[in-house]
Amino acid sequence: MNKTLYKVIFNKKRGAMVAVAENTLRDGKSNADTTGGSVHLNGSHTLSGSLNPASPTARLGTLSFSLLLAAGTALIIAPAAVSPAYARKITLISTDKGVGINNAGQIFAAAGGIILSADGKIGNSGSIVAADKASVSTADSAAIQIKSHSLDNSGSISAQGKANIGAQSLNNSGLIASANELNIRNQNSLNNSGQLNAARLDVVSGSLSNTGRISQTGLQNLAINAKQVDNRNQGLMGYTPADAGGGNNTGSGSGNGSGNSGSNPSSGNTTPPSSATGGGSTTTAPAPATPTTLADGQITVSGSLLNDKGQITANGETNLNARNGLVNQAQLNLNQLHVSGDLLDNRSGVIHAKSADIRSHTLDNRGGQISSTDTLSVNNQRTDNRGGQILSANQADLYSNILDNQDQGGIAAGKALAITADGLDNRNGTVVAGQTLSVTGRRIDNRSGSMDAAGTSISTENLDNSNKGAIRSNQTLHINASGSLNNRNGQLSSAGQLDINDDARQTLAVDNSGGSILAGGDARIQSRSLSNNGTVAAGRDLAIALQDSFTVEQDIVAGRRLSLSTQGSLNNPHTLQGGEAVTLQAAQIDNHASGKIQSGGRTEVTAVHNIGNRGLINSNGGTVVRAGEVIDNLGSGKIFGDHVALGGSVLNNREETVNGATQAAVVAARQRLDIGAKEIYNREGGLLSSEGSLAIGGALDAQRNRCLV
Repeated sequence: MNKTLYKVIFNKKRGAMVAVAENTLRDGKSNADTTGGSVHLNGSHTLSGSLNPASPTARLGTLSFSLLLAAGTALIIAPAAVSPAYARKITLISTDKGVGINNAGQIFAAAGGIILSADGKIGNSGSIVAADKASVSTADSAAIQIKSHSLDNSGSISAQGKANIGAQSLNNSGLIASANELNIRNQNSLNNSGQLNAARLDVVSGSLSNTGRISQTGLQNLAINAKQVDNRNQGLMGYTPADAGGGNNTGSGSGNGSGNSGSNPSSGNTTPPSSATGGGSTTTAPAPATPTTLADGQITVSGSLLNDKGQITANGETNLNARNGLVNQAQLNLNQLHVSGDLLDNRSGVIHAKSADIRSHTLDNRGGQISSTDTLSVNNQRTDNRGGQILSANQADLYSNILDNQDQGGIAAGKALAITADGLDNRNGTVVAGQTLSVTGRRIDNRSGSMDAAGTSISTENLDNSNKGAIRSNQTLHINASGSLNNRNGQLSSAGQLDINDDARQTLAVDNSGGSILAGGDARIQSRSLSNNGTVAAGRDLAIALQDSFTVEQDIVAGRRLSLSTQGSLNNPHTLQGGEAVTLQAAQIDNHASGKIQSGGRTEVTAVHNIGNRGLINSNGGTVVRAGEVIDNLGSGKIFGDHVALGGSVLNNREETVNGATQAAVVAARQRLDIGAKEIYNREGGLLSSEGSLAIGGALDAQRNRCLV
């Protein structure tokens, strides 16, 4: 027999406490030498005194406590008057069904381990300490091994090495700590209102309810896997923020020998306490001052994980996998987040993660915040982000059938942001991307909302950007819409290029009444119609291609070249201007008396049928006016240029009386005038003039705009 071990076995049928090691037993005031056998308690209920090895050379010290056999159902270790249970290794085993172990004193193993095994319930309101860290290589050689039907701990259980706990149910309102690994296998429920603390956590449970603190102190990652996760009432999962407080580690244990010790095993010592009366603080095993790095920890829950006012923290990175939904109305600080199931409820909650993958049917983030430092992915049927924030420092992808970002909701990414939604409601919301923004959806409502990015691409059937809505880009803004674009009192702008089109389907209706469409570089609008009682301008080239007739309701200006074409008629009572060139094409063109068509280099006005001019058509270079049928330059009409070329079947250049005032039309060239027409009527004060050459013929040369005589 190994004389360095102390082992006691209780058998309910025999009503006996069996001492298996070589010990000295004292029952009452008499001594019994049990060196060569065992001791049976026949009719006795209390066993107290000293247990010592017979061999002086293998002497372990004094093991002194009280043993109470309560109605044959439990082994109770109560406080003794002399000293706690103290030995190199302690083993307490109850093999009979339903018989448990209750410890209200102190059990201290200095050099070996502690094994507690009972078919019934193990209760600990005292302290259980294993100070030896020699045998910590496997769970089977753990410093503390506890196996029972249920474990109820309101005291402290502390190990320098590994701690291995197996129970169908575990209730902890005290402290369970390991300087190495805490291994918990729990089939039913784990309820923690106290502290679970270890360098590495390895917890597998049917369900977990935490209102206390669960901490992994090692530097490795922690994986949390659960069917459902509920984190609320100031609960915290992941790392502890720097401003979260001063590290309050007070325990919540009560009863004899439990006290209010800290959660870190380093607060203990290897010297046993002098008594087990429970009047002072508990003893815990010492731990390294510097956190260690072990294999990644895990908390695996097959059912639900409830973290109500609790904390689950790790020095390393924490990964959370919720397979059937997550409720968070507190704070999660994670490395990786994976959520599936019916609902992620983050109302007024905070989720920080390095990367997040959300695949729940519904994401409710009203008033909440979800942020990632790397990638953020949302793929679901409905996202409600009213008043909430969905943020990524890197890249974010949101795919949702319905995405509601109203009421100061915010969606942002430091780099690329992609949003795909059948319906996106961004009224009074913000969408921001540091690099590219891609928005795809059948209906996009940005009334009073804003979208900002370096490069923005929008593909939709209907886009409503009215009522001070703003879509802005630092580089490019591309909008592809097949139905309607409502920009009434809204803003569409790009510091670089801007493009609005319907892929030449001629189905898009653009309403820019009171709005602005602006580009610092080039701009293109291709649509069926354009209502423009607003501003359209480009710093470089501006091209507008329409199917329906178009009336210019505000000045349209391009810094370099302006191109405006329509398959209907063009009516211009305002200014159409290009810094270098203006090109107009329509079925019919009417330039009103207040209208100006002018450029710094070349102006071309072309109509399939007729051109009527009562305003100004001018250039500082070449001016070309072509009509398939008639050119009417009437009354106040003026056509100027260095080289002026007029081509049509008929040219009418005559005076006109309007409101009692008569004016005569003028065509004047500073260098050359070419007129190609079958019929020319210059009458009633009309003037055809050239300071250089004048050529008249039946048609104009298509290449050089000169007369073919």
